[in-house]
Amino acid sequence: MKKRNFIKTIFACFALVLTLALTSCGDPDAIESVALVETSVPEVIYTDEVSKKLTEIQIEVTKGNGDKEVINITKNMIDKLSSLTKVGVHTVNILYKEFEVELTLTIETRPIVTKTVTYTTEVIENNLKSLTELPEEGTYDLYVWSWIEGISDEGGAFFLCNNGSFEVPEKYDGVVFVVMPKGTEASWDGKLDQSYDLEIFEGKVREIGGSVEIVKATFTVDMSVVEANLKTIEEGVPATMPEEGTYDLYAYVWGGKRGDQWILVENGQFEADETISGCVIVFVYAGYPGSWTDMIAQTNDFNTTAANGVGTLTPKA
Repeated sequence: MKKRNFIKTIFACFALVLTLALTSCGDPDAIESVALVETSVPEVIYTDEVSKKLTEIQIEVTKGNGDKEVINITKNMIDKLSSLTKVGVHTVNILYKEFEVELTLTIETRPIVTKTVTYTTEVIENNLKSLTELPEEGTYDLYVWSWIEGISDEGGAFFLCNNGSFEVPEKYDGVVFVVMPKGTEASWDGKLDQSYDLEIFEGKVREIGGSVEIVKATFTVDMSVVEANLKTIEEGVPATMPEEGTYDLYAYVWGGKRGDQWILVENGQFEADETISGCVIVFVYAGYPGSWTDMIAQTNDFNTTAANGVGTLTPKA
C-alpha cells in the first residue's frame, strides 16, 4: 500500500515539473511583438492611389520562438481609415491581434503635368457649328474645353487660348473651342459659338481622324419619336421625358470617319459625318457637355442614313 502511494507521489511530482517547464517555455506560436516595416511606408501617397498603396505597407510579426514573419496590412486593420481620403498628414493605428502599431502617412494631390498645344485659325473655322468664321479680332476671347477622350469620369475644364496655343493636362486629348464675348468668363451659356469635337495629336489640334475628308449631313431630331423611344434605365420605372428647361440635348454618334462623338442638338437638328451608322439621343443636365456622367435620360439606338447632306434617324428594331 505504501509502495503504491509512493509511485502516485512520484507521478504527481513529475506532472508538476512538466507543467512548470511548459509554462516557463511559453507558447512558441504566441506573438511577442509587432513592428512597422518602415521601408514599406511611402514618403507621400497621392489621393488617386491611396487604396493601392495602403495594402503595400508591411508589418513584422515576431513569435515566441524567435521566428519573424512579414505581412502586408489590410484595410480592415486600420482605424480612422476614412480620414485617409483627405489631403494632409494623418496618424492612424494598425490593429493586429491584440497589438497596435502607429502609422503616419502624408496624403497629397498628384501634381498636374501640363503640355503646350498649338492650333490654327483654319482648324477652328472649318469646325465651327454656327459661324462661318471667327468674329472680328479684339471682340472675343477664345477658350478650349479639354478632356480625356472616352473617359467621361475624368471630367474636363476650360483653358484660355493665347496667340495660337494653350496649356492642358498631359493626358487630355479631346478639344472643343468655345468663342466667348470679350472679357466674359468661359461657360456653355452666353457663348458666341463653339466647334465640333477635335483632337490633340503630337502637340497640335486637328480634326478627329487626321486629314480624312469629312462630308457632313444635317440630321433632324423629331421629339415625338425621341419620346416614343426613351430607354428604361431603372427596372420597373417607366422612362419619362425630363422637364423642359432642365436639360440640353445631345446626339451620341458612332460608326463614322470621326469616330464616336457627342454632338449638341440645337433647334431640333445636329450636324455629323454623313457616314455615321447609328446614334442615341441623350438628355444632359442643362449647361453641361455631353457625357454619360451627367445624363438624365436617353433613347434606345437609332440607325442613321444620309444622302445629299440630309440625314435621317430610324428606330433600331
